[in-house]
Amino acid sequence: DDAKVQEVPVGRTKFADRGNLQLDKKEGTDGFHPASKANDKNNVILNYDGANVDAIGLVAGGTFYGAARYTSQMVAPFGGYFLESVDVYIGGVPSEITLIVWDAGTTTTPGALLHEQVFTPEGASWNTVILDEALQVSGADLWVGFMITHDAGVFVLGIDGGPANSDGNLLTQDPTEWEHLSDYGLNANWNIRARLQYDGAQWLTINPASGTVEEEQSQIVTVSFDATDLEPGTYNANIRISNNSINEQLVIVPVTLVVSEPVMYTLTLLVNPEDAGVVTGAGTYTEGTVVTVNAVAHEGYEFVNWQDAEENIVSEVAENEITITGDLTLIANFLLINNVSDVWENQLTIYPNPASDIINFMSNDNIRNLEIFNLTGQKVYDTQVNYNQYKLDVAGLPQGFYLVRLTNMEGEIHTTRILIAR
Repeated sequence: DDAKVQEVPVGRTKFADRGNLQLDKKEGTDGFHPASKANDKNNVILNYDGANVDAIGLVAGGTFYGAARYTSQMVAPFGGYFLESVDVYIGGVPSEITLIVWDAGTTTTPGALLHEQVFTPEGASWNTVILDEALQVSGADLWVGFMITHDAGVFVLGIDGGPANSDGNLLTQDPTEWEHLSDYGLNANWNIRARLQYDGAQWLTINPASGTVEEEQSQIVTVSFDATDLEPGTYNANIRISNNSINEQLVIVPVTLVVSEPVMYTLTLLVNPEDAGVVTGAGTYTEGTVVTVNAVAHEGYEFVNWQDAEENIVSEVAENEITITGDLTLIANFLLINNVSDVWENQLTIYPNPASDIINFMSNDNIRNLEIFNLTGQKVYDTQVNYNQYKLDVAGLPQGFYLVRLTNMEGEIHTTRILIAR
């Protein structure tokens, strides 16, 4: 059984009081006036009627109601759709006509009023009444009808040629007690058609959507979900499987998709020292997002590396792709290299590089100061040289890359990279 179907109480049956409610119909028609019935998965028409053949009015004129009850068995597969318009055939133009939509009540009477709308129809034609505000369908019974006031001799509400359906030919002058056209010997249904529209994202697809299955065989149907354009919340749908089986022509499979709030994380990017460069890529992202971060040094600085908040080296490349799995802080380290003389730089000799214990620094000009930094930016060695050559013992330093900053007597700076390997 379809859990989405909402049963209603059985209502009291009212027998026709022909002395109180007297119907009349027009003899003949103005011709065939079909309404569009191009049902698809996003545009559904609920109706019991066929083509218009006639129109009904009260013998003496007055006010009456005509309605169709679309049962939950019909509506449940389209819970979440919106009632956007109603098609109705109008024969003669009434003094006043109001579209009315009711909620589920009993099997014979409607429930609470959901919508009412006065409109001006065109006679002898199908009219599409667009609701001022679309009404979302819950999946319960839906009553759609009209309150009509007209003069004697005017035949207003269209009917088909049958066969009559008791839910498609309801009428009354008192909305608390309803009768049927068939109670008055009319084998007909009202020309009332409710149009449902689904305007949301297409989050559910099935494959294949149709096919042929031999007797006692089966077919695997793949159901796919796509929550890309959905806001957090619960989404319901029904997969309607129509077939030509004798025992069951329609199978309804309820589907529920719960979209959770996205997990968001913050990527923070810092520059060390401040104003040494610019970094891009910081922001708040959903979990699993791949973000490109980049560090660009200002003039006089050189990019060294990226490290995390625990001073672990993440990368020695300025541009990287980072997959966001949690809050993350990255620091772009830069080193001051400004005021470099090309002449002095060409006079420097550093060897061997790589080195295991001793590195020699030689220059035509005197070297005033020598500094060594590890790749986290920490200074591990600093000495005043004041001579044109220097032997540096690196035996006590761990293996790896280091940055060397040399300053000459004029304050010109040269930065280079060395490798300690054993």
